[in-house]
Amino acid sequence: MSTPALTLADSSLLATTSAGGADSAAAVSNVSGSRYGILIGGQRLLLDGSGAVRVLEPGPISRLPNTHHWCLGLANVRGQLLPVFDVAKWQNQPVPETGRMLLVIGVDEQAAAILVDVSPRNMLVSNTACATPELPEGFAAHAVKSFALGDGIWTELDWATLFEELKLAAVIAVGET
Repeated sequence: MSTPALTLADSSLLATTSAGGADSAAAVSNVSGSRYGILIGGQRLLLDGSGAVRVLEPGPISRLPNTHHWCLGLANVRGQLLPVFDVAKWQNQPVPETGRMLLVIGVDEQAAAILVDVSPRNMLVSNTACATPELPEGFAAHAVKSFALGDGIWTELDWATLFEELKLAAVIAVGET
């Protein structure tokens, strides 16, 4: 069971409470909480709804010199400069030509933005995890657990460690191509 996807106009804070909050889904015995389902390069990924999450239409992004093509630059989001990553390009996954959204995850120094293929959707997750499917190496390194949901297997990632890796790897070293 899932709720409708967020609309482009919904650029407000999506979630700031933990999955254990007062939620009508908590009454269902096999539901452990909700996550946001996002598509990146055709990969079905989950985001824990316990942190600050915003969905925005992509605006101006200032390119940074000497960074990889998947590090798009910095974006000013409500007065905060955030690094913007195209993780589909980072993992050599297919990238839609149009319609991508900017997803801001986290707060303060831990915040970063990524491009997603479609707006996130709220997904109810069962207590029972399943085997993690084969994922691109960068995603697999940050996989927490996977769940079989209505339209396929969705994998939850540790986004904080993924962002740390991206920030460290974004700069092109002298002599690197």
